[in-house]
Amino acid sequence: MRASGFIAKRFGGQLGRFSADGEVLLDVLQQGLTPIATLYEQRDFARALREIMQLADRVNEYVDANKPWELAKQDGMDARLHDVCTVCIEAFRLLATMLKPVLPALALQVEAFLKTSPMTFVNAATPLGAGHTIGEYKHLMQRVDIKQLDALFEAPAQAEEAAITPGGEPIAPTIGI
Repeated sequence: MRASGFIAKRFGGQLGRFSADGEVLLDVLQQGLTPIATLYEQRDFARALREIMQLADRVNEYVDANKPWELAKQDGMDARLHDVCTVCIEAFRLLATMLKPVLPALALQVEAFLKTSPMTFVNAATPLGAGHTIGEYKHLMQRVDIKQLDALFEAPAQAEEAAITPGGEPIAPTIGI
């Protein structure tokens, strides 16, 4: 996650404040917590994950609109970079909280990275806050390689049928009447 790299290198690992546009995005994510928790309780995991993916798409739109990698190259944009990266980290925390019921091991890694208490739908309403120090980011997952997916869904090669030998001995010829 690029945002954590900028937070670590430029801001001593400390989060900043949210600007108005960041607050709007985070409010949308906060509003999604209760409906997604309800979907989990109803065991409608597929719909919960679809809803989470729609929220993740909103976060991706925010990142694409603000392009922190370009802000980092511009003089005088440190405050905006800090804000955008802080919003990205908070959005990441909220999405990880939403995914915790289906990806608990990943959520534990996120909690360690963010240096936070166990994430729950109840405490998700409280943001990490300005000045909170995060840990060093390490890759938590690998991207899915399309070639691996293709190989997974390929039909297995036809194996030659081996002669069935129960007990390791060939079957005796059929006896006729």
